[in-house]
Amino acid sequence: MSVTVSGGRIRAALGNYVILPSGIGQVTFELTSAQILALHTTGVQYLAPIAANAYALPFSCDYIYYFGGVAYTRNNLASVTHFWDNITSAGLSAGGMLTQTVDSVSNIFSSGILSGIATSSIVNKGLFVRVGAGTSFTLGNGTLKIKVLYHIVTV
Repeated sequence: MSVTVSGGRIRAALGNYVILPSGIGQVTFELTSAQILALHTTGVQYLAPIAANAYALPFSCDYIYYFGGVAYTRNNLASVTHFWDNITSAGLSAGGMLTQTVDSVSNIFSSGILSGIATSSIVNKGLFVRVGAGTSFTLGNGTLKIKVLYHIVTV
């Protein structure tokens, strides 16, 4: 674990996880080509449940796509989307960038997209990325680095 103090702010880091002040967390991870191609059947958990009676509420996501030589084919508008416990969508999705033939970056910022989700369906749940039902990526060999900022909410 590393701790940094700068300008009166404390930042603690443990591996890929960063704990920021005021109940905001950050996690960075990378999806391999094999993981991207399997997202329609196998979600990837990137954040375990936060604590009892709490949930992580993602609000910002950076996608950094590293083109590997073959662009992905996007079937039925497939998008890499965030979910709680691989079930309830948290929005924050990106898909079109994976069909490009150059390295690219995208930022998604949530603004009310999550209204109406029952707290009981997301409390004590981890966060995953996957693609929606009936969609998939095929071919392609690039990788996708994802950085997520989230609020920690206690109920």
